[in-house]
Amino acid sequence: MTSKFRRDESNTTPWTKDSVTNQPSLPAGSVRFQFWRVLPLVIFILVPLVNYIVPQWYQAGDRFADDAQTRVNAASYAFAIWGVIFSGMLWFSGYLLFSNESWSTNLKQSMICLSIAGMASIAFVPISIYGNQVLGWFDILAHLIPLALANHWLRKHVAAFPKNDAGRWSFFGPSMYFGWISAATVISTALMLNQLGIQVSESLATTASIVIVLVLATIGAFLTLKRDPVYGLTVVWALAAVGIEQSAYPPIRWAAWIAAGCVTATALYQLTRVPKFYAVSTPQPSE
Repeated sequence: MTSKFRRDESNTTPWTKDSVTNQPSLPAGSVRFQFWRVLPLVIFILVPLVNYIVPQWYQAGDRFADDAQTRVNAASYAFAIWGVIFSGMLWFSGYLLFSNESWSTNLKQSMICLSIAGMASIAFVPISIYGNQVLGWFDILAHLIPLALANHWLRKHVAAFPKNDAGRWSFFGPSMYFGWISAATVISTALMLNQLGIQVSESLATTASIVIVLVLATIGAFLTLKRDPVYGLTVVWALAAVGIEQSAYPPIRWAAWIAAGCVTATALYQLTRVPKFYAVSTPQPSE
């Protein structure tokens, strides 16, 4: 007779049943368990250090001062959000390492994806110093795809292991990371096309920018209603910054601000629901 719970083929440690949820989980003493909890914390300690030390070493100054002006550029203040993002990722990684959070294949997959995104953030530093927008665009995709997958796997883990614990709010880090990279992908794409010499008419550039803003807002509202107001409010931050920066193009400015207002309203509505955030939920009693 086959076991009810499968073994990880790369590790002989058997899966066991969580005493609360009756879901498969990995014992805390396993090598795999320890490695995937430690690696993200190491990476997200390195990310801010590399972002500070390497530009100082190369005396890079403002690495983004020479970036082209596009119609989806955001005001420079908006990039201060990176400090909040990486603080959140450190809290998230530390929580998973030191808490009694149940371990699962879904959580392992998410940690792999988040580790890849963190390494992409490290790789972005030298790319930004040399101003190669094409490589920068591929690097942003190396953030976006793993972060989207991590969001998917974290949701599956949380659904299998519901928990009303303050530490679960640390999951805001991956959500904010994902939200900001979603917006940064738009900016990076515009910069990449500009560096490749792809030019379009004034009217088409304005129309395309408005459409992109509305698409980003739609995604933000959708994921907000999927119980992730952190993602939505991060998109609001980006849209507001686009509106401020695009003062020379009133249609883009107003589209960005109206879109930001709509997503804000969606987030406020979500915050009246239970649970407010997908990661923090009360386990339902067993039938």
